[in-house]
Amino acid sequence: MITVVFRYDDYSTVSKTDTEVRIIEVFKKYSISCTFGVVPYMVARDRTDAGPQGLVPLSPSKAEILKNAIESGAVEVALHGYSHQSIGLGPGNSEFRGLKYEEQLERIKDGRRLLQNMVGMQVALFIPPWNTYDLDTLKALEELGLRCICASNKYGVGACSSRLRFLPKTCGPHQLRSAVRAARKLSDPECIIVALFHEYEIEAPGEQMKLTFAQLEQILAWLKSQRDISILSTSQALNAFPHLGAERFLSNKQHFSGARRRLSPGFFSALYPEHLYLTLKTLKGLRFKTSLYLSVFYVAIALAFLFVSLEVMLHLPLSTEKVLPYFRYGTIAILVAASAYALRDHRPSWKDAWVLAALLGLSVGFWVAP
Repeated sequence: MITVVFRYDDYSTVSKTDTEVRIIEVFKKYSISCTFGVVPYMVARDRTDAGPQGLVPLSPSKAEILKNAIESGAVEVALHGYSHQSIGLGPGNSEFRGLKYEEQLERIKDGRRLLQNMVGMQVALFIPPWNTYDLDTLKALEELGLRCICASNKYGVGACSSRLRFLPKTCGPHQLRSAVRAARKLSDPECIIVALFHEYEIEAPGEQMKLTFAQLEQILAWLKSQRDISILSTSQALNAFPHLGAERFLSNKQHFSGARRRLSPGFFSALYPEHLYLTLKTLKGLRFKTSLYLSVFYVAIALAFLFVSLEVMLHLPLSTEKVLPYFRYGTIAILVAASAYALRDHRPSWKDAWVLAALLGLSVGFWVAP
């Protein structure tokens, strides 16, 4: 079975109530549960501004909508930070990454207390704003007894010693069909797809809109009709799959953003089904295939240019003895310079590697030329 989980972020007093009520009604219609990331004290003005701002706590009316949705089975609640305000530390936006442990602990504790009081139930799921956090965040979540962190592979960190479960987002609802096609090709028995969306992505003006309510209904109806797809809430997925710890999370992150990924050309994309959260066994197989294909690819490039260099030397009109040293030492000099450039940030791309393989083949060819 392929498991699909839905997640909606940024529910708060200031979010669009009409849109969210319609979302709840759609999920209720198809008897599907969506995890709502709720901000207990939404910042009043600009989330990306780290300066002093007022906070807007979750209102009783928005809490009542949540409670009714929870009772109907259309929604389960996750704590989505404290105020969703960037603290202005480091690159990008984050409410927690770089903040002292004690401050993170206090924010999570206070936000969770308000949310639990408003909805009248325990909250065990945590979604960091902007999907960013650090190891102190994980420590604070464990200290407070939360069960799972839902973020993303791209920006997340993990520690194998952590007792937390990890269930990162993998795609948007508009990408679900392609994600399911990729999952069917892999036949991973515990493959999970987590579809995340926001209010500005559904029937809203601007370039960020990804789908309409009609399209959302079509997607849910299609998913319900597929015999090999199971649609679960986040909590149900945690109960169904015991192996959602840090090891799986870090292995997925390494495969999809590690060195092999950077060294793989675009036509290797089938080895990187990025809309899926895969098991360790499947990842092991993909890593083996990737290493094999990369080795063949770059060796083939090097051999091709080796034969090119031999052909060049064979058909030179000038005396080979006079010209050969220039080719030999010239290609070595260029290879060294290109290597230094490719490794300047310790993150060479596949284009860098392609050039280096070609230069290596040329250099070897000139040195073995008679």
